[in-house]
Amino acid sequence: MNKNGKQYTKTYTPQELKYKLFGKKVCPICLEKMVLMKESEYKGVGRGGMGASYGFAKYNADLYEIRETYYCKKCDKNYTISELIKIKEK
Repeated sequence: MNKNGKQYTKTYTPQELKYKLFGKKVCPICLEKMVLMKESEYKGVGRGGMGASYGFAKYNADLYEIRETYYCKKCDKNYTISELIKIKEK
C-alpha cells in the first residue's frame, strides 16, 4: 500500500528542551509574556511514518521542519529559543 502523507519534525538541543519545558518565556526587554509562533518549512519528499528516522519507513511523505519563535506583542520582536537562552546567560 503506497500512501502519501505529511511528516513534521522538530529537534532540540538538551538546553533548548529544558528551556522549552521549564523556562519562563518573557520578553528580555519589557518582561511581558511572549506567544509561541510556529512555521513549517517544506524539505522535500522522503520516507515517513513511525520509525522513519530509524529506517523503518512505511510510506513516502512530504517532509516539513517546524521552526518555533517566541513573539512579544508589546515590543513587536521575535526570538528563537537559542536566542533567549543566550540572553538569559548574560
